[in-house]
Amino acid sequence: MANLKAEHNQAIFEIDSGIKRLQEEIESMKKKHAEIMDQIETDASQEIQDIEKKNQQDITKITDLSLKSKADLQLTKNKNNDLDAEIE
Repeated sequence: MANLKAEHNQAIFEIDSGIKRLQEEIESMKKKHAEIMDQIETDASQEIQDIEKKNQQDITKITDLSLKSKADLQLTKNKNNDLDAEIE
């Protein structure tokens, strides 16, 4: 009977040890996953900022090209009007 009780206590001890080990693993994994999520969020935020900066640069380039094209068109119109005036 004492042997059976000792075996039972040993089994309970092993189960408790296993539970504690699994709980520690769970906590470790939660911490690791939280760190990974933080890194993903940081990386995503940085990528968004980089994309927004590039988009703003592209908008600036397009605006500059548009203004240059408008100025070139006006110069061409002015030359054309001057030529028309000379012809008349």
